[in-house]
Amino acid sequence: MHAVELPRRIWRVTGDSPLAFLEATTSQSLLELRPGEGALTCVLDDKGHVLAELRVLVFAGHVLLDGEGDVSYLERVAPLSGCSVEPTDLRVHAVRGDRSSPLGPPLPAGERAHLTRDDGSIVVRVEWAVPGFDIIGSRSSAKGSLAEHDAARIAAGRPRYGVDVTADMLINETPYLARAVSFTKGCYPGQESVARVHNLGRVRRLVVGVRGAEIATGPLDDDVGRVTSAAGGSGIAYVRAEALEKGCARQDGNEVELRAL
Repeated sequence: MHAVELPRRIWRVTGDSPLAFLEATTSQSLLELRPGEGALTCVLDDKGHVLAELRVLVFAGHVLLDGEGDVSYLERVAPLSGCSVEPTDLRVHAVRGDRSSPLGPPLPAGERAHLTRDDGSIVVRVEWAVPGFDIIGSRSSAKGSLAEHDAARIAAGRPRYGVDVTADMLINETPYLARAVSFTKGCYPGQESVARVHNLGRVRRLVVGVRGAEIATGPLDDDVGRVTSAAGGSGIAYVRAEALEKGCARQDGNEVELRAL
């Protein structure tokens, strides 16, 4: 088991209808969420590039967002919907591993289910990548290594925004498409581009997993793409789509396996 403070920022969304505001401005369907539930969503530009990855946590009367990326668009347009998006000094601490525990009352089933403990901290279930819990609070008692945490998420194929996914990538090129996009909800910035590429087009590059004897960040041979995160024999890379179809590439003369995330 390991516990570590994550470099994620947290914002509080308040106002007339925080979920309706986020429904109209981010990629995921959120209106059916109830207090104690959560979802993964993204902020996109008009062309479908990923500006931020955010976890939405619903409470009675407000919403917390935690994640990485640029939320200035949300902060700017929130007052038009009678809402505000304000940064907090809360921190996210990851607890992972076979012996990880919610350290409190049992959580409901489901990814991003959450509850507030007696001390005011929030425990959130995590199932993407290494299963465990995140604890959100104002104090940090985490003693683990971020490098250890990164190695585990890379081996499990969990990309990190700002490292493996950046603002010049389309969400269609990333695993967020399957986890943070609704194709049945109403309009939001970038929706037309996302739907057009999904239904009619084909992306040229993809964020994928990499496996091999020893992998380092850096270019893959023959301009296949680039490894963005690496830990031992696992990595995450941004590669040409046809390379994934072949299932392999080379780095420093050694063959590596490419796999969809």
